[in-house]
Amino acid sequence: MLYHHKTLRRAKKIWVFFYALGYIVVGVVAVGVWIYLSDSAIQSVANMATTFLGMMVPIAAQYFRNN
Repeated sequence: MLYHHKTLRRAKKIWVFFYALGYIVVGVVAVGVWIYLSDSAIQSVANMATTFLGMMVPIAAQYFRNN
């Protein structure tokens, strides 16, 4: 049973890593597009960029608190 628990924990860490990586990639691209196009950027890109920037603070704080 212990082996199964370790396997599940490892799988969860892998999924969390790729989810976070995807979120960061999309967020950084949105910020880049938002900065590059400035006023020409569509509203959804601007929303994603500002949301990403606003959420990175609590995400980073939680990550470093757990490690």
